[in-house]
Amino acid sequence: MDHRGEEVENWQIDQNLQLLNDPEDQDTFYSRRWRTTSTPDLGFATDDIAKCTTCTVQDQLAGSDHRPIMLTVDLNMKRSMTQEENIGPFQYKLEDRTGLLKLEEGASHPNTQSRQAKEQREPISLTSCMCKLMERMINKRLVWYLQKHNILMDEQAGFRQFRSTEDQVAYIAQTIEDGYQKQQHTVTVWVDMEKAFDIVWKKCLILQMMQAGVSHNMLKLIQNYLSQRTGRVNLQGRGSRQAIFKDGVPQGGVLSPTLFLVFMNSIQNIIRPHVKAALYADDLALICSEDSCGTAQVRLQECLTLLEQWTDDWAMTINAAKTTYSILSLSTKIPNLRLRINNSLLEKENYPKYLGVTFDPRLTWCNQIETVQKNAVRRTLLLKKLSGQEQAGSRHETTEENICRLCPTCHGIRNCSMGNRFLDKFPKN
Repeated sequence: MDHRGEEVENWQIDQNLQLLNDPEDQDTFYSRRWRTTSTPDLGFATDDIAKCTTCTVQDQLAGSDHRPIMLTVDLNMKRSMTQEENIGPFQYKLEDRTGLLKLEEGASHPNTQSRQAKEQREPISLTSCMCKLMERMINKRLVWYLQKHNILMDEQAGFRQFRSTEDQVAYIAQTIEDGYQKQQHTVTVWVDMEKAFDIVWKKCLILQMMQAGVSHNMLKLIQNYLSQRTGRVNLQGRGSRQAIFKDGVPQGGVLSPTLFLVFMNSIQNIIRPHVKAALYADDLALICSEDSCGTAQVRLQECLTLLEQWTDDWAMTINAAKTTYSILSLSTKIPNLRLRINNSLLEKENYPKYLGVTFDPRLTWCNQIETVQKNAVRRTLLLKKLSGQEQAGSRHETTEENICRLCPTCHGIRNCSMGNRFLDKFPKN
């Protein structure tokens, strides 16, 4: 979009008007001199008129360079509009966004970050409290319907009742352990979706809702909830102009996670036989255990090809640079595989991190326990500084408590061999 398009868009937002032209329509003007086509003829209307108006581009008439545009207003639709089109007097479609600085791993203060890192902020949306109350009522009914009809895929554990990240981590660990028992190689592909929540195609989301059986007033409410959402950025006491969010589910919305799960539900079609999947929101792991790494490569490559086609159909984006694969096996001879997605070779990662847990080729959990220990010591020392109690408790006691709590062998029950092995590395006071 050039500066002229931005000027028109800003005028549209300031006047609170809706564009009637459809981007998929034919161009309305043909330049005989330059032999190019464009659409300089634009139609705008208020929100209530735009909802019952259709815009169609007609064929050329009398040799004119401009195509006529026909606007059809359905008066019956306008009369039938009920109060559900205007849910309340509050601005439930306006989002005030602010940003939290994202620190790099290992940094303790924003001043230690580079200028590029300072510009990376995590957006947080602030919406009306009445809007959140309305979303909770809709979400409760929608979740009940999805659970009753068993619509969501079993591999999906994100934002679901009685499901958590621990379930997915335990599922993957058990699958790898089963491969160890059968003397198989377990190849896992860790797929990274890029800005998945922000680029959800709203029309496809509504299509998914209709295919799931959501209809009538529920579907109308969700359509109204997603359409014509605006937002502005508040940073250091200054606010920007309002902008229209064309794609994505609302940030910070109560209903947004459930809508995102419905949108991601069709990804189950890429799962092939002999390939397992673990999904938490947009964090996808494809797992295949075979006697030969070559067989696992063929099966996973088929899934990756289908996944690439799925992203093209549903306007999603895969971050090929952060998508990696791992081979977890007891064998000492582990080959390198050639797995591709978006014409890019996937890199091999020996110690992948999924949902905050670090896996290792033999599932000893050494790296995970050491990471937890370091974080526990650092946070404990920080709490001692804040409370002024330098000598309160010993470092060894804090370390032992946290190691045993996350130990995959004893799960908090002391005196296991693995936990004692790591406790011996730290001096006692």
